[in-house]
Order: sequence, then structure tokens, then C-alpha cells
Amino acid sequence: MVFELTKLFRFTDTYRKESERLLLWSITELRKPLSSLTHEDLLLYQRFLADLQPAQRWVMTGRKVARADPHWRPFAGPLSPSSQRQAFVIVNTLFA
Repeated sequence: MVFELTKLFRFTDTYRKESERLLLWSITELRKPLSSLTHEDLLLYQRFLADLQPAQRWVMTGRKVARADPHWRPFAGPLSPSSQRQAFVIVNTLFA
């Protein structure tokens, strides 16, 4: 039972994190709400995940900080190819 709850919390944390990243990117870069995103926008997001630019806006430098800290960023560093795939799979499920 405890293992299943832990697994569920990790699952929901991952989905929350990826949906929040998409929302922040959509509003910041495209100036669009999620409800207005197109297929082409999602392809742009997929390319963004491969190269988090501008890095000073998106990637933390140094140690992790609390969300309220002005140095907080949605990414701790560049995403590996497998993390990029996982993020995009999650994003796709949000629009399924």
C-alpha cells in the first residue's frame, strides 16, 4: 500500500511539473494560454525541451532554491533525450 501511494505521488508530481513547465513556456514565450496552443506550438515546445534557451530564464545555476526565490527556474539543467521524450509524452496526454 505504501509503495503504491509513493508511486502515485511521484506520478502526479511528474505530471504537475511537466504541465507547469509547459504553461510557463506558453505564457512566457508565446503569450498564449494552454487552451490556445496548436500542434505547431507543441512542436516548438518539443524543440525548446532539447535546447532550453534562453538558459538564464529557464535553467537554475548552482544549487536548488525555493520557488519563492528570484533565482528559481523551472529546470535544474538540460534535459537528457529520455527526459525530453518523457516530458513530451506527458504533454501529449494533456491534449489527448
